[in-house]
Amino acid sequence: MEGDYIMAGKDCDVCMDRESAGVFASSCGPISFAYCERCSAAGYEPWMALIGGYGTLSPESIHPEAAKHLNRNCKFHGKTVEEFWQECQELWDQYEEESAEDEA
Repeated sequence: MEGDYIMAGKDCDVCMDRESAGVFASSCGPISFAYCERCSAAGYEPWMALIGGYGTLSPESIHPEAAKHLNRNCKFHGKTVEEFWQECQELWDQYEEESAEDEA
């Protein structure tokens, strides 16, 4: 993977407590984050990347493999999948409320 290691030494954007091995593409969308070796190997993502990547879906529409990825990441972050969907809904509600205020 020579050439892939960019910005090594920055804190991991996922666990926030280990030195990153570099900045790599996220599996949640077209964005990159700093990952330590452990988080990169396990497929863990920053919490807000999960929100941005899966938050526009619904629990019923998410692909089974994506649901496994989400479940694994929720466990890593100490949250349940139900808490994830609740947080997504709260953020959507907040967005809609702010959008309505901007239009008024």
